[in-house]
Amino acid sequence: MGQMILASLTSTVVRARFAGLATSSLGVATMLGCAAGTTGGRSAPPVIDSIEPRTGLAGVAYPVEIVISGHGFTDQNTVRFGDMVLDGLESTNNRTRISFMAPKEQRSTGEAPPMVLPPGRYSIAVTTPSGTSSPVYFELVRGGEAGT
Repeated sequence: MGQMILASLTSTVVRARFAGLATSSLGVATMLGCAAGTTGGRSAPPVIDSIEPRTGLAGVAYPVEIVISGHGFTDQNTVRFGDMVLDGLESTNNRTRISFMAPKEQRSTGEAPPMVLPPGRYSIAVTTPSGTSSPVYFELVRGGEAGT
């Protein structure tokens, strides 16, 4: 990075000019929320702040709705749960929440029936046209082990 020459703050956008580089805008998080920003003319990738719940019972008999909270989501988001891709998920609450049912089965190839997901730790990430969030983790547990 170069030497910062000028920085200004207007509402929720910070603009900084570095020696020899173009002006870039950054998102700013405040106590009242987050403003999605841009870096070099591109929107910032989505950010996952939390998921609820963080664990759920394994097996198709135990449906679990997962709520992702964060910012930088769009009207149509792609969520990756482990190796599975869930396309076209809408965001709500001013584009700060995505809700979906945790997949409990994974498609198999050929004539075999779907495979029930075993207990374990599964990554969750959100993808938008601006990029992909860092992953957070959800754990499927055996009966009697589920918490928050």
